[in-house]
Amino acid sequence: MVTACEACQWWDTVIGRAEARVSAAPDRWERATAERQREQYAGNKAEHVRRNHGGAEVSFRPSGV
Repeated sequence: MVTACEACQWWDTVIGRAEARVSAAPDRWERATAERQREQYAGNKAEHVRRNHGGAEVSFRPSGV
């Protein structure tokens, strides 16, 4: 069983906040900006997983984010 490291949990929190900004965006411009940030954060987490977990799939979604 693979458990999430603290950095993975942190990235999941950051990604969750970005997803909330996408959902709450009042207009198309802010939604597009939030979507780009969310994609960048997801890419950063994927890079972290690749480098620090040997490419292992690590999935962790904090509740309430």
